[in-house]
Amino acid sequence: MAHERHFAQASFCGRERSMLRGDTTVQWQPVPARYCNMTAIVDPLSHDVLIRLRGVSKTYIGAGGRFGALSDFDLHIARGEFALVVGQSGSGKSTLLNLIAGIDRPSAGEIEVEGTPVHSLSERALSAWRGRAVGIVFQFFQLLPALTVAENVMLPMDFCRRWPLRERRPRALRLLERLGVADQADKLPGALSGGQQQRVAVARALANEPALLLADEPTGNLDSTNAAALLQLFGELVREGQTLVMVTHDRSAQAHATRTVELADGRLLRVLAPTQPVTIEGAGHA
Repeated sequence: MAHERHFAQASFCGRERSMLRGDTTVQWQPVPARYCNMTAIVDPLSHDVLIRLRGVSKTYIGAGGRFGALSDFDLHIARGEFALVVGQSGSGKSTLLNLIAGIDRPSAGEIEVEGTPVHSLSERALSAWRGRAVGIVFQFFQLLPALTVAENVMLPMDFCRRWPLRERRPRALRLLERLGVADQADKLPGALSGGQQQRVAVARALANEPALLLADEPTGNLDSTNAAALLQLFGELVREGQTLVMVTHDRSAQAHATRTVELADGRLLRVLAPTQPVTIEGAGHA
């Protein structure tokens, strides 16, 4: 997939973030029906919006003609939120993630992340921004097999040069320690289990301390035990202030999230939210 070629530039810009609920026992309820055609949502505990989409559409043109992957889509995601994006295959989930990451460009509309107009950046500026601002976790890990685990985690630091050379390996080891795989640092990825490789992939995504973590079906290639452990880890990161947007078919992830956005045919179908009050801003464009 096109976005998997950009993994080495995925990174993280540290900020102080408001703490949000990470209660894994939280119950979920649909947003009232009168709001179902509204796509601009914000976290009920914070109005510090990190991601803002206005009137975003994406149309692909192929041999079969034009295909609308997203249509007039508005969305707000607050800083510190764990937002799930769910829906059937072809509903627009991965397209939405790619647009937020700047891997793909919208056919219409505006996308801002931390106030940066992602939709209007040049390719050079977009690559530099992604390296600082976004960390990406993929379903199939995308670790380079000829590099050690520590070298894979250091790779985004080498590309973006955010950290001095002498600090990169110690930082990689600290991230691996945080994720419970420091003892694998000098092994090649092929010697690790799937769950261990995915934890290394998360460490790599956090290497440059990006403001936003994106995860594309990260549990899809894991067994149930490792999938549950990864979701628990994501929940812990969010409780520490991380902002996370995750595309998934795994409904069990809702127990760890602050918001679930369900798509169908490139449009919002419904929003599932905790039983606390829900704030939705306006119909149509925000």
